[in-house]
Amino acid sequence: MYPNPTTGLLTWRGASTQFVLLRLYSHTGELQMKQMLTGSAVQIGHLPDGLYQVQLFDAQSKSLLTTQKVLLIKH
Repeated sequence: MYPNPTTGLLTWRGASTQFVLLRLYSHTGELQMKQMLTGSAVQIGHLPDGLYQVQLFDAQSKSLLTTQKVLLIKH
């Protein structure tokens, strides 16, 4: 996932499925965002600055594709 740190737009490569399920957790483990996506990018700039755990799942098989920590810094 890139860029990392990000100012809001988060992009990834390698997801070979048409739809992915994104789950984004705060540094305290609280679910901040859960969204079914098409494509390879998502806007997270509406969230507060901080460290997030991003998980991408295959929407069909529900298998975990990747997980990564991402730092959001808007200022």
